[in-house]
Amino acid sequence: MGKVRNRNSNSSAIDQRLTEETILVSLEDLPTNGEGIVVSVEAPQPLAHRLFSLGLLPGAKVKKIRSAPLGDPIEFQVGDFLLALRAKDASRVLVHPLSDGTAPKKVDLS
Repeated sequence: MGKVRNRNSNSSAIDQRLTEETILVSLEDLPTNGEGIVVSVEAPQPLAHRLFSLGLLPGAKVKKIRSAPLGDPIEFQVGDFLLALRAKDASRVLVHPLSDGTAPKKVDLS
């Protein structure tokens, strides 16, 4: 299990709950039916604003519903609605995975 630092969180409340030992994964790397809490969006400002407007804000709970047969796009549940994202956009959203018994991949923030 890889461990990485929480680098650019946008919420001090989240910073207080998360420590330097927090495991982060991208939305793309969540397993099917895996859930996580959004920690940060590591994207250029226009894409970050778009993702924020779709509900992917720090602290939001997200569930990976399914991937297309070739892996792109990926469907997520955010609140009460479903959202389809390109894999490259989903890889920009870092989440703290909720326990599901799977080992997440390490995310390199450098």
